[in-house]
Amino acid sequence: MIIDTHAHVAVKSLLSRSVCAIDRKMPILPIEDLFAQMDQHGVSHAVLVQWGMSWDHHYVARCLTDFPARLAVVGLLDEARDDACSVLEDMVRLHNFCGIRIGTTTRSPGARSLAIWEKAAELDIVVSASARKSKDFADGLEEVMRQLPKLKVRIEHLARVPYREGAPHPDFDRVLRLADYENVYCNIDGFYSHQYPDHSEYSQYPFTEYAPFVKQAVDAFGADRCMWGSEFPFVNNGYDVGIRFIGEACDFLSDDQRKAILGKTAEKLWGFS
Repeated sequence: MIIDTHAHVAVKSLLSRSVCAIDRKMPILPIEDLFAQMDQHGVSHAVLVQWGMSWDHHYVARCLTDFPARLAVVGLLDEARDDACSVLEDMVRLHNFCGIRIGTTTRSPGARSLAIWEKAAELDIVVSASARKSKDFADGLEEVMRQLPKLKVRIEHLARVPYREGAPHPDFDRVLRLADYENVYCNIDGFYSHQYPDHSEYSQYPFTEYAPFVKQAVDAFGADRCMWGSEFPFVNNGYDVGIRFIGEACDFLSDDQRKAILGKTAEKLWGFS
């Protein structure tokens, strides 16, 4: 079983105008295009992640309704809303979303600064944690995990490693120490298409600048807490390039570790069968 744990789908008419992909003229593609790629490359399931800065979930909710056995959905909300915790509960209980995307340094207004994180823990869902750089991942999640040590967290995009400076790096080392919390996972993705934050600069297989960071992540978290994601529709190097990277370029991985990263870890975390 191969599972894509980070993909974006949409129809442009339902996306907020503030979505940066629109101005950058990045591809915005529907579920049918994702399924075509998945079927071509033997990918059985996918986790849909709502586009950043877009609060309209009609499309991904409909995808989940139409294909419940094949999909899971991670939603997004405006944490500054007074009713943010109620909205999150509706996403989970009414629409069967299994995760929420939260910026690592995001805090709720008022006296309970971790209210939205606490609600995610109460609902027993996965927080897909996002940030712009490794330091932000560490700065935000260290506090959260101290207060909510059992919270399920998926670190997105290999924590946006400082690939130009190379491994080891003190900021990424702080992220690796989050592996001490048994429910923190790490996604190995975010670099298969373009270098972050320079979206105009494409990355190239075999991504040798990232391999040392990947090895560190697998050593720290274990393959049973690492996952692959395509970041579809950003697939200028091919939808399957991440699969090839894990399967061929990471020669430090065993066959069992590859199977875990490509599917078994996600099967367990996201509840696929």
